[in-house]
Amino acid sequence: MCAHSGSENQCDSSIPHPASPLHRTGGSVPRIAEKGSHTGTAPTFPQYLVHHRTGASIVAALGGKKEVMDVIEPGRMAHGGTYCGNVLGTAAAVATLEILENTEALKTIEGRGTQLMEGIHAVLSTAGEEHTLVGVPAMFSFILGLSQPPREFRDLISINVERYELIHAKMRERGIEYELDAKEPWFVCEAHSDADVAATLSALEDSLKEIR
Repeated sequence: MCAHSGSENQCDSSIPHPASPLHRTGGSVPRIAEKGSHTGTAPTFPQYLVHHRTGASIVAALGGKKEVMDVIEPGRMAHGGTYCGNVLGTAAAVATLEILENTEALKTIEGRGTQLMEGIHAVLSTAGEEHTLVGVPAMFSFILGLSQPPREFRDLISINVERYELIHAKMRERGIEYELDAKEPWFVCEAHSDADVAATLSALEDSLKEIR
């Protein structure tokens, strides 16, 4: 998830909001909301991730019940990480969380992401492409060669990777860039506009017409 401020994009992936049936992948459902999950369930070992897209760093945190966290101490169990002690990354994460708390960034991301997901579904359906969509509006994927969301890794054996990569190449020619790997998600920023969504869907429609 990304918040936009001036010329900078700040992204947050501390996921916690029930997705609609369109976005369910089978199994646990990612949730996105301010200040984390509000499901009435107290997690034993929650983990959070804040990704700052200005190049500062990625910041992650974990926490849990006292009996779990008390295990981590010098001489008993060590806890380290690539970005431990990164003051710049921590400051960027705080700024990002303040933006998410004080603006409509998450609501904007959900709206634009939903618009993009529904548009991709409509364009692929019109083109007769077998597909399914998985994920939530802030972070989702479309998968070719499957008509139902995968429930385990083995379900991905039959996905149409070659077709996905061909569409990717045609989309790139039209100025739309996303991850080449068919198993990687798309990310939606608050900085993305309605015009960006429209341009993406138009490029997808034209790409499919070209390779039909």
